[in-house]
Amino acid sequence: MKRPKYNARKVTVDGVTYDSQGEYARWLVLKDMEARGEIRNLERQIRIVIEGRYGPILTDKGNPRRIVLDYRYFEGNHCVFEDFKGYETPDWKWKADAFLNANPNVMLRIVKSTPRKSYYRIGGKDPRKKPLYPIEGK
Repeated sequence: MKRPKYNARKVTVDGVTYDSQGEYARWLVLKDMEARGEIRNLERQIRIVIEGRYGPILTDKGNPRRIVLDYRYFEGNHCVFEDFKGYETPDWKWKADAFLNANPNVMLRIVKSTPRKSYYRIGGKDPRKKPLYPIEGK
C-alpha cells in the first residue's frame, strides 16, 4: 500500500470519510460547539468556484478552478469558513488567496494540529495572518 504524500491517514466514522485524524477531531469539537449553541448551520466539505475579476478562474482544460474547504458555519451573524491543515501546499495557498480576494467580507480560519500555529484571515486587502490563539504576554 502506498504511503500518503503528507502522512495523513484517512478516518472513516459512520460511513463518513475524513482526510485526517485531525480533521475528524476538529469536526467533533465543532459539533459540540453547535450543540451548545456557540455556532449554527455547520456544514462539511464546501466546494467553491474561485472567481476572478471577469468570472471564474479556469484550469488549463477550461474547467472552473475550485477550492474545497472543510467546514462552513455561522458565529453570530458572521459566516466562517474553516480548513484543517497539516501542511499548506503552494497550490492551496494560491487558492486561499484568490478566494479571499474575491470575498472581502469572509473569514477563513486555518486550524493546525498545533493550536499556536492556527490563524485566521479576513478577505480583501489585508493579507496578514492573525493568530487564532494569541500567545499571552506578546
